[in-house]
Amino acid sequence: MVTQTTALNENLKHKSTEFLQQAFRELSEELHCRRDIDRKKRAESLVGRCFIYKNSFGAEEQWDLFIDCTGLDEDGEAIAVHMEEDSNGSVSLQVRVFDPSPGMMCEVPRDTFEACVKPLKEKIRALLGE
Repeated sequence: MVTQTTALNENLKHKSTEFLQQAFRELSEELHCRRDIDRKKRAESLVGRCFIYKNSFGAEEQWDLFIDCTGLDEDGEAIAVHMEEDSNGSVSLQVRVFDPSPGMMCEVPRDTFEACVKPLKEKIRALLGE
């Protein structure tokens, strides 16, 4: 049985190195464009969604890292607010590019997220003297 790859390889045996290099450049560019489109679609699908990640320093004690995907940056990457209070009581608030790892975090409805993050937001406001 002849596969597509085998047939392609046979066809390419008769092509020049220059032809193959040009074809490679064109295919690489097309692949890059398609991956970029897929990445942007994925980023757009994250906007408005909320996640909770179980974080730790590698020890048994864990805490919640709250992630609220708020929009896209100029490159089309998902941007999210990350909030947490670690097991040492340090509070962290960061805005950064967000690319979730499958299985590493749990998506939660907005109302559940807001209820969970409310005490941390109040603590941040208190730290800021608001």
